Formats: sequence, C-alpha cells, structure tokens
Amino acid sequence: SHDRSGRNLDVSTQWARNETAPGVYNWAGIEEWIVDNLNINPNCTLMYTLFGTPVFHQKYPGSFWSYGYISGGGSPPKDMAALTNFVRAFYAWQLKRFGRYVVKYFEVWNEPNTTNDVSLDARHTQNKFFCGSSNDLADMAIAIKKGLPEGILLAGVAWEGQETNWPGSCHTKFMKALSNKGAAHIIDALTGHSYVYHGPNDWGKVIDEMGNYLKRVMDLGYRPDVIVINSEMGAELPGQRLAEYGEENVALWILRVISTQIAMGVKGVYLYNYRASDNEINPKHAKGMAAITTMHNMGGSLLYRAGQTVNNRLWLSFVDA
Repeated sequence: SHDRSGRNLDVSTQWARNETAPGVYNWAGIEEWIVDNLNINPNCTLMYTLFGTPVFHQKYPGSFWSYGYISGGGSPPKDMAALTNFVRAFYAWQLKRFGRYVVKYFEVWNEPNTTNDVSLDARHTQNKFFCGSSNDLADMAIAIKKGLPEGILLAGVAWEGQETNWPGSCHTKFMKALSNKGAAHIIDALTGHSYVYHGPNDWGKVIDEMGNYLKRVMDLGYRPDVIVINSEMGAELPGQRLAEYGEENVALWILRVISTQIAMGVKGVYLYNYRASDNEINPKHAKGMAAITTMHNMGGSLLYRAGQTVNNRLWLSFVDA
C-alpha cells in the first residue's frame, strides 16, 4: 500500500527551530509538516527525527555541522532532561492541536555515524550530522523514551552504511552503550538508510545483507519483537552516475529494493525528498528527486509477489514496472 507516510528533515521542523529559548516552544514548522501529510492521508504514519540541538542546550557548542542557520547543531544536549521536556511538550501540543498523537515514531537522530574507534566515548568531530559519542547517543535514547507517551514507538538510530556487527561500527557501539545502561530493551524500531549508490545492480547482495542484518540485531540485544524500518530510501547521486543509470532505471531500482526489503521483513519505507516550500534547503540532486517522483508514479499500480526458496534466496515478480 502507498499511504504517503512522512518523515521530517526540513530545517523548519528541527529542534532548534521549535525550542526558541529554554522551555519556550514554537511548533509552526512542525505543524506545517504534519498538516501537509494529513491533507494527503489523514491516516498516514508519521516519524519525527530529532535533529539540530539548540545552541543553549549544546554539550559541544560550535562543533562541525552541515546546516548553516546555527552552529553546533550536531551536538548532543548537555542536559538530557531538556530533551525529555522537549519530547513531552511536543506530544502534549499534538494532543491539544489534533486531539490525538499523530506522530507514531520518534527517531533518536539522523545518521549519527561515529568514529571507528571502539571506545563508547569516542567522538567523530568532523561528522556533518552528529558530533557526540555512542554513550551520548544512548543517553539521548533513554531521555527520549522517558518523554514518550504510551504507545509511541522509539526508533533508533538512522545509520547509513554502519549497520554491521564490527566492534567499531556505531550500530554495535550504540547497542553496547544501551546495554551497559540497562536499556537495550527500549528500542521499538530499528532504522537504516538505503541509496542507489549502495549497489543498484546487485540484487543478491541486497537480499543477503537484509537477511543477515535481521539476524545480527538479535545478537546485539534488541527485543525479539523489534521492527525494522528503512527511514530514508533515496536516489541521491552525482549527476554523471545518475545520467548513466537514467531516471527510470533509478526509479525501478528503488521499487525493487523496497519490495525486496518488505519481503524480507522490513515494516515500512520512507522515501527521501525535500519539501519544495522549505526554501532553506536547495535540492542538489534534482534528477534524483525526479527519479523518486517517477517511482511514485510507477508505484501507484505496482504489484509484486515474493517468496523464499529453501536456500533463503528470494524471487520477485513485478507487474507494471
């Protein structure tokens, strides 16, 4: 089904834009994002991704970050209680504004890839999205969980390319940090990202990695009922490579990966796109965005069948693609 579910990364929805002073909140940007999605589908499934720590809450002020409207936005908060308060205020506002909680998933952070150092306190000071440690990230997950109403799911964490069980991967270190704090059980949904440049012509690799990934997460301390979500599926490519693949082929690859992942047990996929009304982010890959639009159009009538063979290979049958 295509329910046009939404995940935020617009500047207007980031934490620093919605807490303008300690304990002072302005939900205008988030309200626009929610209403945009509800107007498309009143029953859509929304995921809010925490991003952009306000300057007055930053543990590492002035650190490297990819967004220019504030400095140090990739820092974890210095006081985790401030994060819990933000989460509580966010959901209290939803209940007052919409009469219900409309954001089902709260994602701890966006692509907080850490340094390859196996230490849980090591920081990746040049990472464009996050400059904290694995212990910082675990503390953030715990703080968020404290603020979530019952029934709202904690998602963590949206890694891109570090989902292995190698001791230095942020995925492994995050789970170890949570386990050390007695909190490995708090994650309800595991999230990761997929892009065309991850290997568009090797379907077998996608299937193998997904199957092994689902097995590995159990070994790292997740609950048996944890669900897996692809919280960012995109076609962000340099122009030359996108020209080589072609927009229709990129869209077809996206369809194949989504179908494969869902057949392997992934519970949902969020397509990566920028909202055109947010003029503070200029899409650098217009052709990639066009490919995703093509995917939407193709996906409207997509049908597929899937099944596993005895050796855990997967076969797929596509219609209208």
